Amino acid sequence: MIVMMMFFAALALDISTLAAGLIALVLADRAIFPLLCGVGRGERRMKWLMIFWGGPVILLTGWYSLSYYDMSFGIFMLTREAHDLVFRVYGHVLGIPPESIPPLVARAMVVDTIVLFGLVALRKHRQIASWFGARFGGATS
Repeated sequence: MIVMMMFFAALALDISTLAAGLIALVLADRAIFPLLCGVGRGERRMKWLMIFWGGPVILLTGWYSLSYYDMSFGIFMLTREAHDLVFRVYGHVLGIPPESIPPLVARAMVVDTIVLFGLVALRKHRQIASWFGARFGGATS
């Protein structure tokens, strides 16, 4: 019974992830990323990198926050019971206490963010250097 509940919860999460990802893609493509990125071919790759990083981070953080505080809106996957069940299952599979999983996930997200922004900085190092020079290079002490 628990396995069946986890299967349907994962299926619902996959469907909602797909829907939220499509909505984020449309919003990012139309509104947000033209402001952040240029329209060149290389900039489109960076846009997709940011989408594939930001989408899971937003979805995971949103799910964790809503389920932790039991704001379910009638959806089982957002209840505190599902929250505890997911971490119990992952803790059992990994062989670690369920309480230690959220800090590990948070650390992994921080490391991923640092790596991603490092890649963006390497990609845009000329623009960053020119901005830094324009911002701080003109001042003399």
